[in-house]
Amino acid sequence: MFTDSLGVRLNGGGTTMQIGSGVATASITTNFSQGDLANNSSPTAAGIQGSGFFVAKSSSGQQVYTRAGDFVIDRDGFLVTPDGSQIQGYPAVGASIPSGGTLSQSGSPSGRRRHQWPRAN
Repeated sequence: MFTDSLGVRLNGGGTTMQIGSGVATASITTNFSQGDLANNSSPTAAGIQGSGFFVAKSSSGQQVYTRAGDFVIDRDGFLVTPDGSQIQGYPAVGASIPSGGTLSQSGSPSGRRRHQWPRAN
């Protein structure tokens, strides 16, 4: 929402004219409603249906949240957001995530435990 920073009303010659000299933010509203899920040819694209967020770690080490799933694999093998934040997750054992797991980045620059992501054709 925007609001006028300054408004001036000029009267003269039988007409009235409103002149504004800019706008300022009046309020910020966050919209977490469900967007459309679309097919994508990228093997690293993901979507969330319903409530929830992807958890990422920014380059400054801060935990951040996003609903955008336009991920890529960086040169070090990490799954990242377009701004380079590393996607976090819990390691799965088989097809389940054990309780008490530790949230960590996906991939490993040392190569000790590297997740294999499918390659696009």
